[in-house]
Amino acid sequence: MSSLLIGNSHVAALKQAYDAQKIDHNLHFLTIHGNRLLPNLKIDETGALQATNEEVRRELIAQDLDSVSLNTFDNIIIYGCRLRVIASSRKWISKIKSTAKPFSAQALHQSHLDFIHTTSHYKFLIKLQRANLNEDVKIASIPAPYPNEVAPFAQGLDRVNHSEVSKIMNIHKSEVETVGSTFLDTPAALLSKNGYTTHKKFKHKGEDDFSHLNVKGGALVLEEVLNFIRNNAPPQMAAGT
Repeated sequence: MSSLLIGNSHVAALKQAYDAQKIDHNLHFLTIHGNRLLPNLKIDETGALQATNEEVRRELIAQDLDSVSLNTFDNIIIYGCRLRVIASSRKWISKIKSTAKPFSAQALHQSHLDFIHTTSHYKFLIKLQRANLNEDVKIASIPAPYPNEVAPFAQGLDRVNHSEVSKIMNIHKSEVETVGSTFLDTPAALLSKNGYTTHKKFKHKGEDDFSHLNVKGGALVLEEVLNFIRNNAPPQMAAGT
């Protein structure tokens, strides 16, 4: 089986963990830091990836993916790319803290939808849904990891509306599934006690980096990806992995 993982800088820790395994799972990577990749990718009528700017075109060429049909892959996984965590993780914290404010149920629900629908991640899932892909191509969506619990802006989460935060999480899953993708949340093993941030033991080594995982955390997300791939493999192939 052949799989393609598309994402932003969150892919780095996962890729390091993958390389450390020294096992070829036929997993290919397409990644660019920031939010420059997905908005500048289109899928043509044959199902092939095409770049709309030079930086993305160079990356496609470097990964031998320029004009390659997505139908050559059995699995396509989108990771990070502003789904859930935006603006150095601060937007997620601001979002869940806002649930404690006295908004109407309708206003909160619409706010939750906007929080998902405006991301490049979700918009690319729609492109995949509308693309001319074979029915047996499986698509998965993994949101960015939660911000780390030691982030200064991640304090005071005891005051959030826990019921509303659960709704946000459920809406993430339902909206992704509505556009034909499988929602794979980041592993529960990454979470701190409050359930809304990443445990400090998985913090990136960058002193002020509260968004990215270290390699240990990346390995947990990698296992989530590999499990998805194994679950979609034919029985005889899955037994051999």
